[in-house]
Amino acid sequence: MSKDLLKTKLNDASIGLYNWTLYFFTIDRRSPNPYIVHKIRFRRSDSLQKYARALMQTEEKYKIEKIEQVQLYTGENSKVVCDKISLCNNLIKKDWEYLFNDIANASDEKIQGKYNGYILIGVPIQEDKSSVTAIKMANPIIDMHKQKSIVFNFTEENELDIISDNICRLYMDVDMLIIDDWLYSFNLKAEVLFNMEKTMQKIKNDAIQNLLKIDAFSNEADFEKYAKSYPSARTFITLNQERVKKLENRKQRKKVADMLKLQTDAYDRICFKNKEEVALLIKYICFKMFKDDETKGLLEASNVTKVAR
Repeated sequence: MSKDLLKTKLNDASIGLYNWTLYFFTIDRRSPNPYIVHKIRFRRSDSLQKYARALMQTEEKYKIEKIEQVQLYTGENSKVVCDKISLCNNLIKKDWEYLFNDIANASDEKIQGKYNGYILIGVPIQEDKSSVTAIKMANPIIDMHKQKSIVFNFTEENELDIISDNICRLYMDVDMLIIDDWLYSFNLKAEVLFNMEKTMQKIKNDAIQNLLKIDAFSNEADFEKYAKSYPSARTFITLNQERVKKLENRKQRKKVADMLKLQTDAYDRICFKNKEEVALLIKYICFKMFKDDETKGLLEASNVTKVAR
């Protein structure tokens, strides 16, 4: 979904007929299903509708308008763009299913303890419009007993009276949106919500084991040791299968080794001397290393976007 189309979806939600529902949630990683969801009710039914419409307008005008583009999540995109990731992506699929099911079965029974955030869901009355889910990773409850200042309000007699009850604050800002089976993230809070760091580590370990199966390295033990010590698991998110396949073919593997200035044995298997050489190959197969056609030099990039022509 492009930036303009994303703006259109939010505009539809801000002016169209939507039924909005609000949920508070907490996260407990000690449980297999880490989410507990609480459905929130409003005394005045129009209060939530007004908030939701104002929020959609604010997001469209002050956030979507200012981003440069929408592009696929790589774990290293700059924040002048909006990341998008499919809800079916293995990085978030399992946790999203847990959260989705908990939302569907949420009760209005209050959760004990601190909230980690809230979810606002808008379902359109018109079938040709998209549902919109907005997620904010912030505790909406303000404990008035723990504030650094004392808050008062005016009574009917125009006297000040201290506010001692907890109050609820809903922000005019969200961390992520879900539209048409895609999650759009404006910061790194989605990584926290869906415990993506743990999943990234699994992706890294699986990638290393799969590379060891193709018999492309003469000293596999050294490769495994140095690859496991590679500091960034998120690099493996962009692992390119076409480049991995080149390592399976002896002739193509030799070309890759020559380009990266890596030594090979009599069977053209790559010989690694140190962790820097292993890191070089990892960057290559994870689309972080390129050869410039003009200068023939190697270029390293943390993020690459293919230009449409």
